[in-house]
Amino acid sequence: MNKNLSEHFRTYWLHYILIAVCLVVFVLGGRNLYVLFLLIIAGFGILLKRIKPQEVFLLLLLSALFYLPLFETFAKLRDINKQFVSNVDEIVPAVFTPDSGLDMLPKRVWAGNVLMKEHGVERYQISKVLADDWEIYQRSIEGHWPRQLDKTSPFWLITEHEKPAYLKCETLGELEAILLVRCD
Repeated sequence: MNKNLSEHFRTYWLHYILIAVCLVVFVLGGRNLYVLFLLIIAGFGILLKRIKPQEVFLLLLLSALFYLPLFETFAKLRDINKQFVSNVDEIVPAVFTPDSGLDMLPKRVWAGNVLMKEHGVERYQISKVLADDWEIYQRSIEGHWPRQLDKTSPFWLITEHEKPAYLKCETLGELEAILLVRCD
């Protein structure tokens, strides 16, 4: 048995030295240096035909795990999940309450929501300028719920710069450079 053990160490001495050096580099040099070192070792191993393809894959996988802050992300997800599970009775009703979370919306979407609520608008359209901004368009659909985007609605949300194009429309309100107009 002792002979087999010494044969094992003679065969894999490079692997054990590599593991020891990797640990030292990781502790002293930080993540970026560790990843660079693993990639260099993998390259030399391939050139010298001392490292098998499976070992190269393992080295690359290890470098990705240590380079990406995966562990920190998983810890944050765990903490968020704990908060959600412990406060589920408060969170779930808020999700399905109209106009909840308005403070998280872009100012233009928030302003349009306030204007439509003040004037009892249930269906609306948004101008081309607002619709061309994909974030405003998407967040409008989300943030104005339960109000609905409707191409037949006489109510329009426009920017103050578009006002000359809507001169025939009645201005119902203005907030944060957003106007609510009615075009009959």
